[in-house]
Amino acid sequence: MIRPAGEDVSLPCHVRDGAHVRWLRGGLELLPANGDVPPHLQGRFSVKVRGRNEQELLLLNVTVNDSNVYTCVDGSVHHIFNLTVLGINILFCQ
Repeated sequence: MIRPAGEDVSLPCHVRDGAHVRWLRGGLELLPANGDVPPHLQGRFSVKVRGRNEQELLLLNVTVNDSNVYTCVDGSVHHIFNLTVLGINILFCQ
């Protein structure tokens, strides 16, 4: 999935009924039990539950630094999203 910087990105995940779902970013827990969210992600994402079988990770105002592999883990089932965020190239001319 390729998106330009500044957009909001939604990653939908179909899950089993009532399953406990974990979201990973680059193989690390995005919402760790100790609440230790990386500073550059604080306030920039949310997880929405849509009924018993749907969850969505919403990344707000993405930057190039958000480019990574995101994984929705539902027990032994993994839904993998490869996100690439394209920056804006600025050309200065004199």
